[in-house]
Amino acid sequence: SGLYLLLCYPHVIYMMKLTHNDIIPYKTIDNIIQGNMIKYATYGQYFILVHENVKISIYNSYTCQLLSTFHYHQHTILSIQWNAHDTCIISRDKSYIYQWNIITHQIIHQIPYNTTNNTSSSSSPSPPYNINIYTNDIDKLYYPAPPTDTTDTTNTNEINIYDMNKNKVLKSIKCTVNKENTSSSSVNKRCNSTDV
Repeated sequence: SGLYLLLCYPHVIYMMKLTHNDIIPYKTIDNIIQGNMIKYATYGQYFILVHENVKISIYNSYTCQLLSTFHYHQHTILSIQWNAHDTCIISRDKSYIYQWNIITHQIIHQIPYNTTNNTSSSSSPSPPYNINIYTNDIDKLYYPAPPTDTTDTTNTNEINIYDMNKNKVLKSIKCTVNKENTSSSSVNKRCNSTDV
């Protein structure tokens, strides 16, 4: 019926209808607790909400009805992504990447993700929110390899290509990122997440 915009605030979600010259309020979901990330499914029929740092809830995009909630993360969720067919969710915290089946509610894969060789949790830096995970099919997962140097402003990082059928990293691709250009201090953070 058209384009819709989701606005995620800590305690409420607004669904806005986009027209050719206006943005119109359409639906509201109240009683959200610490909502901080939101993501439409590939085909738009669902959206997922990360709230209370460690919980993932799935909603029907047309009715805004809550369908299910996953709560297996022990650390703050840093990234979420749908697979290409909207049958799975992939989420990551500082220790693991999970692949969830939204129909059976089971964990399909649990991939260790260590951000440092130091095993002390008090000294282990958490990855920033702008490090994402991606998938373009049901077999491959693309995600940044754990950083080896957290002090240089320019650092060569690697993108891992993970085969979820073989449960191993197929190869890594090196890329250079200038960390000085990734600061988000000037962004208004009152709205935690949006998707359209």
